[in-house]
Amino acid sequence: MKGNFLHTIATIAFVCMMSHHAEAINLFSEQARQSAGNMGIVMDFMERYFSEIEVHDAQSQKIRMYDDKVFFTEGDITDLKLVNDTMPLTITCREKHYFVKWTVNDQPFITVVFPAQFELVMGMNHDEAKKHFKNMVLDADTSCIRHQVSTDNLVDYNDSIGRFQSEYFEIESLNDASYYVRANDNWIPLFDNQYQEFSAANLMHGLIDTVDYPLHVEQSMYGGETNSYDIRLSQWINYCIGQGHKVFFAVEEVREDGILAIVIAQNRELNYNHLMSIVFPNGFIDKHQTVLKAKITPFIPTHNVKNLYQQQYTKHKRRKW
Repeated sequence: MKGNFLHTIATIAFVCMMSHHAEAINLFSEQARQSAGNMGIVMDFMERYFSEIEVHDAQSQKIRMYDDKVFFTEGDITDLKLVNDTMPLTITCREKHYFVKWTVNDQPFITVVFPAQFELVMGMNHDEAKKHFKNMVLDADTSCIRHQVSTDNLVDYNDSIGRFQSEYFEIESLNDASYYVRANDNWIPLFDNQYQEFSAANLMHGLIDTVDYPLHVEQSMYGGETNSYDIRLSQWINYCIGQGHKVFFAVEEVREDGILAIVIAQNRELNYNHLMSIVFPNGFIDKHQTVLKAKITPFIPTHNVKNLYQQQYTKHKRRKW
């Protein structure tokens, strides 16, 4: 066991040392990425992983892939050079494994299978990921693209507002609910000063594409340190969509200066969560340059997030920030 572990570490170290010699493998066009929805993280992994191991001989590649449990059930690594946009692509996750498949003439051409495991897919552990989190969010698009939610199953919240909810996280108030109002014969996402709590929920669920607030972030780092930086709200929302996060929202406190809310962005396949506390000042809906302030603890393993959420809730209720 110890020998295998040392061998894996040595292999990874060698890959890191040699990676600057490798040419990046581009398997997915921009169009493919745009249509991939929340599977961008899988595309990133495929291109990074096979760019890294391409510098090695065939036997070393087999050893690395065997250690990482990355397998071709159709085709092999050399076939990746033949991939193009004319080949239908599907990416799925089932039984804690990702399946990436290209087909030719309705027949499987390449199928790559690998575990939905955080350190493998992300290429780093949770503590290392926290160091890179800022850049991950900053790399996200700043365009305000409205996230589409079906309005077929709305229920009446009152005479003028429809509500849609599919699930909640641990407690019913922390949920994915979104709110809509009638405009002619259509339902449109609610964004109105009379309903600041509902509007904040819609904003964090990516349903509002008419505004893009500055967002000041204080990020928790390893060892109790914090990292402060500024992003756009659109970058946070597009990052969450691109990484396949399910977003849950709850109003924790209605204060004199505004609303204190909790947001959990959950990646179920890789079993991690980002926990955000965010303040929406009074009047933010009409003041589009209002700076929203947030505290974020990223990459929390799912089995730890409930305890940390309770700690955050107690701490932030005790003081204003």
